Amino acid sequence: RIQVLLDKILSFPLGYGRYMLNLILAILIKYLPEVENNLPEDQIKDNLLSIENLLKAIERHNVVCFLLQGNKTNFRQEDTFRDINYFYRYGKSFTGLELLKVLSENRVEHFNWDSFRANIHKKTNRFFGWKGVNYIMREWECTLSNSEKIENYSLNYIYPESDNEYIRKSYIQINSQIKNNRDKTTYSLGNLYLSRTVRTSYDFDTLKKRISNSLIKNEIIFNTEKEILDYEEWNIDSVKTRGTKILYFMINHWNLPSLKQQTQIDDILIN
Repeated sequence: RIQVLLDKILSFPLGYGRYMLNLILAILIKYLPEVENNLPEDQIKDNLLSIENLLKAIERHNVVCFLLQGNKTNFRQEDTFRDINYFYRYGKSFTGLELLKVLSENRVEHFNWDSFRANIHKKTNRFFGWKGVNYIMREWECTLSNSEKIENYSLNYIYPESDNEYIRKSYIQINSQIKNNRDKTTYSLGNLYLSRTVRTSYDFDTLKKRISNSLIKNEIIFNTEKEILDYEEWNIDSVKTRGTKILYFMINHWNLPSLKQQTQIDDILIN
């Protein structure tokens, strides 16, 4: 589990949170058992659990501060270096539990959904142009499939981009919107899915048939792709419903503030 968490932290785009590696090194030096030691087995287990919990907090910190909030790569770097000194040099007065609280509360308390919305909506391609979308979709897939990681995937649209106008017309309700709103729908979170196939446009019935045929042939299909079969048709409500499902996954997975009103959710997703 520790290795999986380390891999996640190292996989953030653009080197987000890379300075956290200094803190991780301090944690490992302090808690990782030496090959030959006289520590009781219970103490070793406690130390490994402390490493795991702190790495989870670091991963969550990076998700919240960089992917969701959109802070720059050096956000609160000096604070983290100060944490390292307190934790590594003065461990008796700044324990692992105190470090865990700082990472889980103090360093992420600035997060709010309005800032997340602004971070997404300032991009021309909305969620598709967001640097965090691959990380979020991978985590959703890993959770659905109970996997540690996935590889060799492509991020795809259900309702396609404007250069596939012929296919777009098959999505009658979505395509009845003005051009700007059609594009917003294409780049909305609920309209995206992971697949092993390179980005290709399909009408909805053909897409579902392709997924069903792959399942019949026992081909590898991602769960985020398979669950498209749960929808009878693909319209604006379908995009919002699926996007809401992903947002709630994010809230539960990283213990984020709740979203209580559907209007707020819709505003984040597509408005």
